[in-house]
Amino acid sequence: MIKKDTLTRLKVLDREVLAQALFDLTEQSDDAQAVVDRLTRTPDESYKSTKRSIAALKRSSRYIQWSEVPAFVRKLENLVEDINQIAISAEQRFNLICSFFETDQATFDRVDDSSGNVGDVYCFSALTVFGESVANLATTNQSVIADELVRLISKNDYGVRDELVDAAVVHLDDSTIRDLVARFSERSDREPDSYLSVGWLRYVLAMAVQLGDTRLFEITALESVANLDNDEVPTNTKLLIASNYFKNSEFEKAKCWMDEIGPSERSHQSERNQLLVALHDKLGNPEERDRIAREQFKCSPSKDALETLIL
Repeated sequence: MIKKDTLTRLKVLDREVLAQALFDLTEQSDDAQAVVDRLTRTPDESYKSTKRSIAALKRSSRYIQWSEVPAFVRKLENLVEDINQIAISAEQRFNLICSFFETDQATFDRVDDSSGNVGDVYCFSALTVFGESVANLATTNQSVIADELVRLISKNDYGVRDELVDAAVVHLDDSTIRDLVARFSERSDREPDSYLSVGWLRYVLAMAVQLGDTRLFEITALESVANLDNDEVPTNTKLLIASNYFKNSEFEKAKCWMDEIGPSERSHQSERNQLLVALHDKLGNPEERDRIAREQFKCSPSKDALETLIL
């Protein structure tokens, strides 16, 4: 058990004593060797070493047992931290983190990730570094970001790249996002698999939200359900479109879509009623608002429904 004042004591030790102790540890532990290597590398050595580590991940085929996962997760976290910390250009850092996401297939094909901890490295730690690297690179070269996004999303078999578009578009200008909308839509059009085709459109929806383009959002949402056997637009799609119009203060258009949902429609009833209450509040229809609030409380009594009713 390490004492709480250990760090304080270490700080007053002679540098040569600490250096010798660390050097001795490297001969006893691979983990210690890795830490010392990371501390003593030059930026160029760090960059080359990180590239080699990513390449090794892509090549590796050794199966990671469940008991080995914690150590493997630490290895991945250290690699992501290296990408984030080494002194390199914005484009080099962006390229490294993109390369890291390309290790997903080699990683998940050989690891027991029943705990979800390996996936968390990609979906949280690496995603954070990706967003920061996009923010830095976006000031000088947005076309590189756009090209990499299209390439990365083209092969997203494990789902850990799902959030890359959201993480990137908040840092891109409208013209670059419009270009991405066109490219993603074109990929959707020529994708023979309907599921994958709709996948591209989901990213277009995210970009429409970023642009504040409610018409693009509506068209894309309808296109995403156009291949369904049922000719009727699904209730959840109507709610999605109405909600987006509402968030953009286009209340009359939101009401038009809500009117498309019949009062006997039972699916998504709670969500529908909540939106109707908010909508009639904005449209200045207090009686209708109160009627729906009472209906909501009667169907699904809850603290939130009660607060809506009495406000």
